[in-house]
Amino acid sequence: ASPQASYSGFLLKSFDLETGKYIGKFSNLPRGTELYEGCPVSEAAVHHNEPGFFDSKDSLLKVDVEWPAGRELGFALYAVESLYEWHEAYGSTSGLKPDTGLDNLMLYQGIFSPRLGKAAWALLFLGFYVPLILLVLVGAAAKVTNGPGQMGSKLNHSIPVKSGPQIIQMSLGEWLSHGVFYLVQIVILALMTVQIKSETKGMPFSEYDGVKWFPNPWDAAFARATGRLLQANLALTLLLPTRNAVWPAIVGISFERCIKYHRIIGRWTFINLLVHWIAMIIVYGSDILTVRSGRWGEGNLYGTLAGISMALMVLSAAEPIRRRYYELFLFLHMMAFPMLIFSVLHNRDTLVHLILPLALYSVDWIIRIMQRSRTVKTLSAQALVDGCTRLHLDCPAVAQAIWCKKANGLASFVYIQISAINNNPMEWHPFTVSGLECTGNETEMQPVGGASTPQPIPMGITVHIKSMGDGTWSDRLLTAVKQQKPMVIRLEGPYGQMGVDLVKYSHILSVSGGVGFTPCAPLLQMVLDPQRRHECLPLLKSLTVVWVVRSQESLSWFEGLLAKVLALRPAPDFRLNIELYVTRPDPSTPSASRFPTKQGRPQLDVICKQMAANCNGEPVATLVCGPAALTSDSVKHAREAGFHTHTETFVL
Repeated sequence: ASPQASYSGFLLKSFDLETGKYIGKFSNLPRGTELYEGCPVSEAAVHHNEPGFFDSKDSLLKVDVEWPAGRELGFALYAVESLYEWHEAYGSTSGLKPDTGLDNLMLYQGIFSPRLGKAAWALLFLGFYVPLILLVLVGAAAKVTNGPGQMGSKLNHSIPVKSGPQIIQMSLGEWLSHGVFYLVQIVILALMTVQIKSETKGMPFSEYDGVKWFPNPWDAAFARATGRLLQANLALTLLLPTRNAVWPAIVGISFERCIKYHRIIGRWTFINLLVHWIAMIIVYGSDILTVRSGRWGEGNLYGTLAGISMALMVLSAAEPIRRRYYELFLFLHMMAFPMLIFSVLHNRDTLVHLILPLALYSVDWIIRIMQRSRTVKTLSAQALVDGCTRLHLDCPAVAQAIWCKKANGLASFVYIQISAINNNPMEWHPFTVSGLECTGNETEMQPVGGASTPQPIPMGITVHIKSMGDGTWSDRLLTAVKQQKPMVIRLEGPYGQMGVDLVKYSHILSVSGGVGFTPCAPLLQMVLDPQRRHECLPLLKSLTVVWVVRSQESLSWFEGLLAKVLALRPAPDFRLNIELYVTRPDPSTPSASRFPTKQGRPQLDVICKQMAANCNGEPVATLVCGPAALTSDSVKHAREAGFHTHTETFVL
């Protein structure tokens, strides 16, 4: 071996001098040395991955070896300098040069193999992913049967715990999802700890400065098990938030619904990381800050850097920070990319878990880039009263996609980017499509309602955006519109899907607060056209709309739509009832004389009970969008009345 070489580790093997079979058994190993499970017979090999061992010229490798009587033993020593370069030395108990040694291919495949044994790998993948795959299959069955009285409806809308904190008032399906997820976490962590502990079962004890290194003590096995579980949780976190995900097609949960689970699993993954980090400090101390090229990674420092990156992401995603400092949240969430790189450098086989999420992300970004390249023309931009902005956009691709989805297109939303007011070119904001509008360029016709007269497919959409306060993106948009600044608008989408299949319901109750009326507006548009209503909602017999605003001025946001509702003639097969509530009435407001309103807040318990009595047991769907208090109250009373609910929200 070259005296100038810088070694990172070595591999020592013993074998029968005549046949080449591994027959020796090592014991009394020095500190940092372990029997090597990557070899055919781990007892016949010693692996050392401690560069500091080579720093002193006085370092000697002293081990005991046993072998059958009457046989001569050969030795092969491989001093590793880099991934593709090592130095070989051979010897024997007889003094003869061995004719049989370890070829280079076996060395390459062995010394740099993953640290985890095959049994532990199988346990991790089968135990972690198979239950989650079964959960996805249950979700797929629930999607197909998401109608009144069916299995999917019971999973999505049955509430086992109807009292107590809001956090536990979840549907049966949500309880099932949480239960399976956390049960898998606990069981896999326990089994992985036992398995990793057993990988060195039967090895002789090795102690140095009072620290037991081998076999794996329980604390070391637990520390490694939390790291392996962390790899799987990291992959699961990345699987959920792709905007053009496969989940809507499989289980009927759209992108914004997956964000809820992305948040839950992301926070759990961060807790997993903290436990792993603390356990590693307890076992290895300052070794967590070392950079060392080994057979499973480049050192623990990269794991620490990955943890710091994730901590910044999790802290910036807290609700107060995300809402008030969205640009900071967006910027720090970009730490996901260096975090993934650090994770792979820390442990190379992390890449195995990330292949599927990264592949889905790649496909997702290709679709998003194609969507963002579409032509969008601003037909009008109006600054309405009470801090609201109305955009009328000509974007045929988005309008046609929503129109063709029929009832499933309700509650669709798009991401909007306006470079003139953005501080960050990567900043896109989601807003509900509040209506489909004709632009005057419609040429494509579609027959509606069987033999009815073909109608033009709308080519434009409208979006209502309420200012969220001084300095926010929505406030900068309002200011730019008032100043008539030229704006280039880009769209991405549409996204979104209802949590209830409206086609299967006879009655609908819509409760909105403030600008939360935007998801209800397209529904009103649909039912105001009898042909469109019969085609998209053939079973619908009644629609009750409750809209709560602070002042009469806010009613002017949808003045034209409300005027059509009031002018609607009664139909024998359909009943439309709209109730407008103003919490801070001002009699001097002009719109007060146009639309009949009620003062105060609606008695939602009375409304739900009355509607339940009028529906005679027929299925009722409730759509809710608005402030948290109104949403919580509406969902509570709707569930008490036996209605199935869908809430619109973009809160992480």
